[in-house]
Amino acid sequence: MPPWARRTASPTPDRRNQESSSEAVSAWNGLTRWGQVSGSRATEQLGDWLLANEAASAERDVLDPDLRPFPGFQHTVVSLNWGGKRDHATWFSADPAAPAGIELIPMPAVAADYVAAGGKQQIGKVLDEAVPEGDYAVQFGDYLLMYRALASGSQATAALALARELPAEDIDTGNTRSYLLAWIMSHQ
Repeated sequence: MPPWARRTASPTPDRRNQESSSEAVSAWNGLTRWGQVSGSRATEQLGDWLLANEAASAERDVLDPDLRPFPGFQHTVVSLNWGGKRDHATWFSADPAAPAGIELIPMPAVAADYVAAGGKQQIGKVLDEAVPEGDYAVQFGDYLLMYRALASGSQATAALALARELPAEDIDTGNTRSYLLAWIMSHQ
């Protein structure tokens, strides 16, 4: 069961939902780090446990989901997990890059451990759907390039070249070119 964005009973017929698993992973990673720097072993352990569960849930339910129970679902990423259905959408954009992008932002270092778990083939499928023309000058294109780098080898090399040329206005306001390039270079 995913960790729900709406913890109480939902007034919608589709019940509760979870959208950005990556933000939740970041939050639990932050709790772990806070426990470390504050000297609270209990806080660190709680953060570790929540982080591990959130990352496993994101891998299983969002980034490389088993969609056999949902035969009509024709996408590679489940960006909205509802109690009773799966959606490939966001609350804010119809752009094809948005459903994958919302599951990657803010792409902390800990993300590499679970977002690439589906392997090179899954990364390729996600990117084929998110940026079908190979143009990363789209919403979340910078995060999608970071994701592409996790496929390693020639994909990481290509991601680095594209990131260097990505127009400044296409780098998300929560990201920087230096972090984008450092992320990609550290995963080559």
